[in-house]
Amino acid sequence: MLPGVGRLVLGLVIIDALAVAAFGLVPPRETLVITDETPAPKPAVAPAELARRMAALVQTSRRAAKGKKVVVAPPRRVGDDIELVVSLARDVGFPAGLYCARCAAQRCLFPEATAQALDALAAAFPAADVAELARLAPVELAATGGASGGPVVKKDVAQACQGGAAQTSIRFPAAFDAYDEKDCSARDCAAAGTTVHLASGPIDDNRALACLRAACLVVDAPAGAPAKLTGEVATEQGAAYRGAEVVLTVRGVAPAAWDAVSAAAGEEP
Repeated sequence: MLPGVGRLVLGLVIIDALAVAAFGLVPPRETLVITDETPAPKPAVAPAELARRMAALVQTSRRAAKGKKVVVAPPRRVGDDIELVVSLARDVGFPAGLYCARCAAQRCLFPEATAQALDALAAAFPAADVAELARLAPVELAATGGASGGPVVKKDVAQACQGGAAQTSIRFPAAFDAYDEKDCSARDCAAAGTTVHLASGPIDDNRALACLRAACLVVDAPAGAPAKLTGEVATEQGAAYRGAEVVLTVRGVAPAAWDAVSAAAGEEP
């Protein structure tokens, strides 16, 4: 005679067996599934190739800046990032009220030296080259435009280029200058702690004016390296400062690539 517990276990075994025979039911079992679908590790940055492409961009910037009022800074390391910076010289800036030397409606209103300097900034990092670099590492392209801290005023006289020559017209009543988003597109920009959305309409705020100056430097920003826009509203030594800067940042590669980048760019590590 089986003890009470033994009879209970035997009874459960018999019930399981009858269930399988009668209904094809199989008691559930935990299974361990082993697959070979482990995510492949991301490829490491190749320092030599990265250095070659970044050095080529430095040389492109230098060629664009040659003879212009533009400063091409040596590559700089910021934490784990590497930055390439190109900016207007301190003694040149945007003329009051103007923002786009690349736009046909404003080109003739810029002094030629200023227009050429802004052209050099816009050409510092060609879109195709930046896109190739973005295949190797995370890349950010950023542009900053400056405006003075004074008020934006309505004008009763307006100027625009027609056939390459300046044409003057009377506004009645006086009005703000206007922006057409076809010139530099519509996009968001950070300025003075707020977000400015550039879209067609009156230019009635210096934050928007500074942002427009940034946007027109990176009209051809490549896919894979979206442009970040910043507007700076500032006064320097009591006078308006209307500078501009374009920065190319390669994220998270400095530990592996810094020595190669700085050496290939012709600078000391």
